Amino acid sequence: MFCRCIALSPSGGYLACGVGKIITIHDLRDVLPSKCFSNGLPLVQASVQTLKSWTRCDPTNTEALLSEEIKKSTSSPSHDLLACRAILRARLKHVPLAIEDSKQSLQVQPSPIGYIAMAVTLLGQGDRGSALRIFDLAFHDCQLDDIRFILLLKSILVFETGNQEDAIIRVELLATRADDDSDEDVIYMYTQVLAVMYMKKENYGRAIPLIERAKNLAQKDTRCPPLIMISFVFGWSFDGLDVVAQQRLCETLYAEGRTTEAVEILLSIIRTPDEDTQGSKTKADWVADFIHKCAMTLERIGNEALASAKHEDAIIQYSAVLSLTPPTPAGLLIKRNKARAAKGLWEDALQDANEICTVSFSYESVSHRCYIGSESGLIRPLGL
Repeated sequence: MFCRCIALSPSGGYLACGVGKIITIHDLRDVLPSKCFSNGLPLVQASVQTLKSWTRCDPTNTEALLSEEIKKSTSSPSHDLLACRAILRARLKHVPLAIEDSKQSLQVQPSPIGYIAMAVTLLGQGDRGSALRIFDLAFHDCQLDDIRFILLLKSILVFETGNQEDAIIRVELLATRADDDSDEDVIYMYTQVLAVMYMKKENYGRAIPLIERAKNLAQKDTRCPPLIMISFVFGWSFDGLDVVAQQRLCETLYAEGRTTEAVEILLSIIRTPDEDTQGSKTKADWVADFIHKCAMTLERIGNEALASAKHEDAIIQYSAVLSLTPPTPAGLLIKRNKARAAKGLWEDALQDANEICTVSFSYESVSHRCYIGSESGLIRPLGL
């Protein structure tokens, strides 16, 4: 009497069948229709395990998982698995292996993802013209529903080849068409891509409004399969764009000597909650470093202004530093107090004097408070 049993692999991609002492392993892709393996990603089929690996930005592990899937295939290797591995190998700078996988994928079955893989590999090799030409063949075998997404991928490839302005115009035209169709999901995708393009061009002032618009368009389920696919193919990240863009804008303004404007953006970043723990730590480290850098610069500019009797400028600089809530504000308050007094802003100067007494109740601060009160004519009980 024979014992019959079956078992499903942990990845859900293979079925082991046993009859007596004979065990056979079957790739379910060879048995079931492809729709049974749909993961929501355009152009490719991938196991849940592989998908999780590449969404964690771990190309080396993902390559190993794809290699295992390809090796276990009982028939000829899946063309899209080969194409995916080609893309990963291109990103890992393993160009000869990526070329080999791309060619094998197209030999098994010509497909959009196969031509895209070959284009990305050629780009990695530095052959921009051939990359653009081979990419166009992706439209030859694509489904009607995939055309819009492949057009977007072509625009990103154009951007990566160095023609950034042309690429942005292409995506803006696609976004305008989506606006006309009132397709919010597609508008969201185009808006995110445009935001990253402007960030890569270091035009953060243009990127930030796009990111804000995308946040307003985002659904509760923020997982966007096309964006995941773009991240996989080109290595672009769409996570935390708002904070990253604001940080880069801060750094740009600071480098241009516009430190006061940088502080305004910095305060906005500080007020923005970050639900991601690792993201919060990274942001906190950056904020602490940037606060220190801005505070030193603003105080130095304020000191120079005060020494030159440019009291209004000094007040602006000291106020910007104090808005960052420094741990020891007494010295800054005294300097701003002097600038305000010199400008005849007696009520403001007296307010500074009161704050000085609060944070540093010393003989000097009390004397200074009395002096400001008498000079301003605002004599009243000072609580001494």
